[in-house]
Amino acid sequence: MVLQKKYLKKMLKEVERNLLKVIIDTNIFIDALSDDMDSSYILYREYMGEFQLYCSNAMTEELLHVYKHETFPNRKYQKGYVLEIMYRWIRTFRRSMPVNTTKRLNIIKADPSDNMFLECASESEAEIIVTSDAHFNIAKGKIFNINNKAVEIYSKSEFLELLDKVKRDKNNQVAIGE
Repeated sequence: MVLQKKYLKKMLKEVERNLLKVIIDTNIFIDALSDDMDSSYILYREYMGEFQLYCSNAMTEELLHVYKHETFPNRKYQKGYVLEIMYRWIRTFRRSMPVNTTKRLNIIKADPSDNMFLECASESEAEIIVTSDAHFNIAKGKIFNINNKAVEIYSKSEFLELLDKVKRDKNNQVAIGE
């Protein structure tokens, strides 16, 4: 029994090491409220443990601000729906790796507040930023994480394709190992 627990802990650590380390832009969360299937599916796949989410306090605060001041006043939602969304987001943020950011970057000029995602990436092990904002393209090749690895910028569809590829590769490795 003790051997099984040690083995399971070792396997969990190995799985955690192999997970993609990801930052999700606020627009993905907000788009998931509408009928945007790609955004909803990205959040579902995070829930299923297919990648590790990284998040700073500034990112969480922005999401709550946008949700409260821009999303809800402009749309009619049922109370139960709102509670379900908030419950899902709270669970998502509880699973995320918190990042305490101290750097201030000024790479994205079109929307300076989006630099918070680049700051989070540069002060974490994040490998990918997922966004539907084109102005993030200016940051490609300019952001490196704490391991000095370039942080990639992906669209929703590109990221979902990557997750599918990673899943296929893992399934192939399991099949070969059996």
